[in-house]
Amino acid sequence: MDITLRDVLINYNSNKKYDNDYLRKVKNDCYDLEEQIDLHEVLKYLNDNEYLEELFGEINTIKKEKLYPSFIHGYFHNERVLFYVFLIGKLKGLSTSNMRILLDAAKYHDIGRRHDLIDDAHGFLGSCKVAEVISDNPFYDDEENLDTLKYIIECHSVDDSFLDSKLGNYNIKDVTNAKFLASILKDADGLDRVRISMGKNKSNLDINFLRNEEAKKIVKMAHQLNELYLNTLKKKNNQNDLDKFKENKEGDLYLHSVGVDFFKMESILQNGILSKNKLKEKEITSSKRFDGCNIEDFVSVAIYGDEFYSEKNAYQMHIQGEIIFCIEDVNAIEGLDPNKLSFVDYQKIKKTVPINAGGYRDERFVKDEIPVTKITDIIIPKRLLEMNLANSNINYISDSVSLDPIESQIIYYLKIINKKMFEEDEIDIKINDFLKTIFDKLLKENETNINITKYLKIIFEKLLNENQTITNVNDNLKIIIDKLLRRNITENNIIKNVFDVISFKLIEFQINFYAKRIFDVTGFNIDTMGLVNLIKEARKIKRLKKESSPSLEMYQNALFKISRSANIVVRNLIGKMYQTILNKQDVMVKDVIEDILKKNGLSISSEDENHVYIKLGETRKLR
Repeated sequence: MDITLRDVLINYNSNKKYDNDYLRKVKNDCYDLEEQIDLHEVLKYLNDNEYLEELFGEINTIKKEKLYPSFIHGYFHNERVLFYVFLIGKLKGLSTSNMRILLDAAKYHDIGRRHDLIDDAHGFLGSCKVAEVISDNPFYDDEENLDTLKYIIECHSVDDSFLDSKLGNYNIKDVTNAKFLASILKDADGLDRVRISMGKNKSNLDINFLRNEEAKKIVKMAHQLNELYLNTLKKKNNQNDLDKFKENKEGDLYLHSVGVDFFKMESILQNGILSKNKLKEKEITSSKRFDGCNIEDFVSVAIYGDEFYSEKNAYQMHIQGEIIFCIEDVNAIEGLDPNKLSFVDYQKIKKTVPINAGGYRDERFVKDEIPVTKITDIIIPKRLLEMNLANSNINYISDSVSLDPIESQIIYYLKIINKKMFEEDEIDIKINDFLKTIFDKLLKENETNINITKYLKIIFEKLLNENQTITNVNDNLKIIIDKLLRRNITENNIIKNVFDVISFKLIEFQINFYAKRIFDVTGFNIDTMGLVNLIKEARKIKRLKKESSPSLEMYQNALFKISRSANIVVRNLIGKMYQTILNKQDVMVKDVIEDILKKNGLSISSEDENHVYIKLGETRKLR
């Protein structure tokens, strides 16, 4: 992103204090500090002494192409470290030569980095590279100046106990001055550690390690500067669209998106947002878009507000511009960094602790479920509302799709059409009327296989004794198969395969039944073959994952492929469905949203330039 500290300071508003994060740290006893210098005071001091243009001039000379390319340790970090060094140096009244060395060290102290993780060697590697970077400056023809620069860059990433031993690598006469300058760079670099824990209750800055009094007095200012940076970055990157909404909320604001999945939207309004295990426990097909990294027990959410330094954040990639659920008052925890876990530790804890494998700094995890009573609002971009359902830019199916809901999603949409047309909730056909033909066919095809025939007859007889409607066949089959497995029948795969065949035939029957009724009444011809093949492909991928343990890359590629196919099929289905229901050729997303809200007793409560807001209010308390 092509902005500089000048751009950031231009966005400074003297009416704002930019101290939300700092006060949060103080409230949680992270700091025990005496009087602090405010950002407003610092800027006034720099301006009154005509230092600002000098500072901007230094920033303009940073050779960006030499820096480590990172939001964490790249250009923005170097700018701020340069700012702190400049301020501390001016407050201390450093000589011109010492300022020159410190400013160049601040600019290039991280050029030896190879990653954003803990790396004690990057200071040494940077000291080896810096001579080439500043080779065009005659100031460093003086060996003392060059060696001092190298020394303080090497020392910035190691413990203070190594300062004396590192001197042996360089020909430095004034060792006291070199160690003094190293202490300032280390403090300036340390002050910017506040960026890593922005928005969190803890702090990555331990003030006990600050060495200079001037550094100890600008801890608050470092927080304020980072908060100002965040505001500017969000504004430049269109990531501040919910700031005004957030101002009216107490505590943290958590967000969960369902993309443009109307099926999940309605499911969440009825059931809340459930983890995979809770979905199974409550026998609900799907009511969330994203699993957490521990896909069995956690729901993934994004915390809105401060965590925007990383280019890769959950809000920007998965939340912004979609249908968003706002969540309050939940125990959302941070996931563990998989890069810091051994394989053995990962295997031990992966079932109980969420893992932040995506590396999203704003991602949090909620155990088990988020009840409807914790959901305060739904936010929908106006841009999305005005889209035609047939718009190819709408992603009804996410690339991170869980395959389980695909077939339920298709049946859900077909049921809606039938309910609108025939005022019926379900197809009221008894199991016997549907399954007898299927079983007769299966028994005949497998008559030479005694085991298959035997188990088919057992299942068939059990089903015939049940007076269930067709919509309960899957659950009924599962109960029967569980009973058979508990009886220690060894041919487990045979039973499971029979279940797969029957449940697939059920889905196929439902699709064809609904599609025929729709065609008979409206003349709309639904692509039943496309829907059936999509479900067949989804089941194939699930088997691939279960039976052959594919590589992550292979599995993700398979998911991406089917999500693209599913998106086309579901888009066509949704389009035809609402053309039928609303009796209009061009149907907009807002038409569907209004229909869902009406069914759930909700309506748009407010709007601004970019969004509409649906407040759940008392409605959610009744769930």
